Amino acid sequence: MFQPPAVVPTLPPEAPPPAAATSAAPIGCSGDPGPISDDDLPRNLPSSLQYGGTGYRFAESAPVETLGELTRVGCVGPFDAFTSDESGVLYLTLPSVADTAFRFEATSSFSVAFEVTADPRVLVLQGEGDQPDIRYTAADPLVRSVYSSVTLILYVADAEETEPDRVLGYAVDHDVFGLYLSEGEGESTSEAVQAQAEALGFHPTLTIGSQPQTFVLVSLWQPFGTTTNGWVTLYGPEGDPTPDQLVGLDPRRLDLLVFDRQG
Repeated sequence: MFQPPAVVPTLPPEAPPPAAATSAAPIGCSGDPGPISDDDLPRNLPSSLQYGGTGYRFAESAPVETLGELTRVGCVGPFDAFTSDESGVLYLTLPSVADTAFRFEATSSFSVAFEVTADPRVLVLQGEGDQPDIRYTAADPLVRSVYSSVTLILYVADAEETEPDRVLGYAVDHDVFGLYLSEGEGESTSEAVQAQAEALGFHPTLTIGSQPQTFVLVSLWQPFGTTTNGWVTLYGPEGDPTPDQLVGLDPRRLDLLVFDRQG
């Protein structure tokens, strides 16, 4: 069971990384990694983290002996963090699991082009090669629904609206969103996606409201990237490399940020 994205210190993109400890023995990291779960992962292993202005997401476990030379760069809670010669990769380790490293791979990084009192209004995803930059502008955020539970937080456009047309559910334990549309307004996901969704805590249909309204699950939204300032984790429809809309979680606020693609 993954923890939500780790809130860890991050460096501006232009800042050099902290020097690696070479002569002195590294100071032990503090915190509770939790017991090893049935999936052979520490219960408190973060699903994603920030380092050097770049977001990273957990990919897999790897035998330490196969990784070559690693350079220690600090702590992420109770975990030691390392870089290697392989770009776009970070590794976390635990002294109690000496033969295994937890591999994190870089996700898309968005620069905040414009903000108002720490509220991001324009995000820019840097284009690669001859591809142009992609800009996203802030729309009205979504708010938490009173029908949320501890493990599944529901977001709607208006908490007072008795018949919303869509609901975004956030599976806290798995760091994934599910998009639900009002029955008759969207097509249900495929059986394969429904099986994946149920394993993540989503049901194919959702019934809420004092006058019960039924919604169908139409897509899963996975982590897509992070802002370079380290605050916002962005999510988009699974399998879409350039989504028309992204939503963002900021640990400093309770609502759900919404960004629409320009052009």
